[in-house]
Amino acid sequence: MGDTINYPRRSNSATTANFAIIVLVGYLVLTYLKPILMPFCIAILFYFLIRAPEQYLVARFEIVARMPMLAYGVMIGIGAAISYGISILLYRNIDQFQGEMTKQGGLTDKFREKWDALGEANLYGLEEVITSQETIENLVNPKVIQDFAT
Repeated sequence: MGDTINYPRRSNSATTANFAIIVLVGYLVLTYLKPILMPFCIAILFYFLIRAPEQYLVARFEIVARMPMLAYGVMIGIGAAISYGISILLYRNIDQFQGEMTKQGGLTDKFREKWDALGEANLYGLEEVITSQETIENLVNPKVIQDFAT
């Protein structure tokens, strides 16, 4: 019983250093393999997005069970119909927006009014200080720069 050797316990700093090394290597791997991993991850996401509806169509409809590729055609058709509906809604909204922009007293006129009002604003009294030639000469003085640098 007296022959057992007790090894000293590793310090927490060694464990932290090992963890930091693993995190650094992991970050570098992910950074440099990004062009390879991104398409792979997107393909996996598409697989999991398509898998559940495909299994539902195969289990629910007998014709799809006989021809499993038909499930993908149905999903593409449904996706195309949804995209078409969304594009029609967006096109209608864009037409309404353009009409509102070009009409008399529309958004363009309101924007010009606000732009003119902001152009005449005085930045809370700081405009005279910022654009004053004397203030700029006092700040860009070689002595001031030397005092600031040392």
